[in-house]
Amino acid sequence: MIGDPAARDGINPSAPRAEHPAHDRSADALARIPINLWPDRLATGADRSWRLEMEPIARRGRLLRGTAMMMLCLVLTSGCYSLRKPPTVDEPVRVQVMSNESRLIHAQGYLQQAVADALVQKLGWNVSPAGTARLELSIAREDIGPVAKDARDITARWSIRLSGRALLASRKGNLTTTYSGVGYATGLADETEALRAAADQAAFHITAWLETAVKTLR
Repeated sequence: MIGDPAARDGINPSAPRAEHPAHDRSADALARIPINLWPDRLATGADRSWRLEMEPIARRGRLLRGTAMMMLCLVLTSGCYSLRKPPTVDEPVRVQVMSNESRLIHAQGYLQQAVADALVQKLGWNVSPAGTARLELSIAREDIGPVAKDARDITARWSIRLSGRALLASRKGNLTTTYSGVGYATGLADETEALRAAADQAAFHITAWLETAVKTLR
């Protein structure tokens, strides 16, 4: 055999071989990588997966903190309003129906109860059958009309509207207004719920009016 080809070519086999620059993995080569590329270039697959999992959690955390701050602001501002005592007539109030032209037998009872409940819950008034102040309600004939039809052009949804007048008679003075409330039904089966909804909406309008109008009484 002829000697070692490397020795024949004047190359010392025992001398360390320099790696090609393209395959250099020394610390100097890593140090030359721009710092902003390190997280993506050097992170393992597990690290990248962990960051992808944590990013939505961090976003949700920021969203929750923002929502909490908004809720705190709303509580603080609404608290200032709730500290104000609603106006009152300084005497017990009797809710009574003076006239009823409705054809629906439950209209009077639903409206009377809805108004009495609203006066207690929203205004904090003392409602009593023996009240010295009176909230007198008159009920006009209800208005029932179609509001939607099906594919065969047959009415599939109706509106039930209760309306009338309300008179508050108290020691401080008298106030009067009109009211209206509407509910919706798809048939006889839910007519009762529609009538209750109309009564509740009418009661809301009456109490909202009283909350402002009573302030004008002295």
